[in-house]
Amino acid sequence: MTFWHNPGMTSKELRAARAALGMTGDQLAATLGVTGRTYRRWELDETPVPAIAALAVRLLLLTDPERWPGHDAR
Repeated sequence: MTFWHNPGMTSKELRAARAALGMTGDQLAATLGVTGRTYRRWELDETPVPAIAALAVRLLLLTDPERWPGHDAR
């Protein structure tokens, strides 16, 4: 029995998630704690999206945007 599910994310899924979050690539990169350059490599499919980053993006999609790091709660 396998208990592990690969939480990987394709570059296309990452772009769609970012759009759904209403964030720029640099904003999502900062939220994930990576450089804009690293994030762009994921979106351009130059390097695979790490499983931990995919999981973090999926969690962001499930949470309240006002609780995200750097959110401007005016």
